[in-house]
Amino acid sequence: AHRDRIHKVGYVSNTQLKTLYTSAVAFVAPYFYEGGGLAILEAMKMGCPVVTSNVGALGEFGRDATHLVKPDDPAAIMGGMERFLIDKVYRQKMTTMALEVTQKMSWLSCARETQKVYAKA
Repeated sequence: AHRDRIHKVGYVSNTQLKTLYTSAVAFVAPYFYEGGGLAILEAMKMGCPVVTSNVGALGEFGRDATHLVKPDDPAAIMGGMERFLIDKVYRQKMTTMALEVTQKMSWLSCARETQKVYAKA
């Protein structure tokens, strides 16, 4: 039904990636394993709401600014996607929260936090 609206893309430039994030209704990343945190943060920083897994630390990346789902539950994933499609108020709230969360993050703060961990060890 909606297959004609799904586009598979290969390599995209940074400019094209920004356009994809800013024009998307949501970034959907139902990862089974951690390791996708940077893509989630990248989407959030561009103001793109995120549907992602409630597995491991993935929920911590976005804090309350992501819609968390079980990665092995297609109905839950679809529900998150539908919510962003249908509920514009929710989508705007999550977009605003995502931007607020990512404004507090930087490579410098990451390095400082990592340094703290090493100092304790």
